[in-house]
Amino acid sequence: VRLHVATGSIDVRLPDGIGIELHGSTGLGRVAVSGLAAGRGGWRRDAPAGAPVMRLDVSTAVGSIVIEANP
Repeated sequence: VRLHVATGSIDVRLPDGIGIELHGSTGLGRVAVSGLAAGRGGWRRDAPAGAPVMRLDVSTAVGSIVIEANP
């Protein structure tokens, strides 16, 4: 999944029960992440056995992106 915010802001709530790999980049904006572990140039939550993994690339120019996930 790719998400880009030029200006403005967006809040994203990620589903439970799957793995998450998130990579983010910013210009003058910000990416705020809660509920995921930081590391290796991004954030992640390990997948339960047999569960799928969602891969997200998020970017913002001047806006902000808030990502929320249950740990």
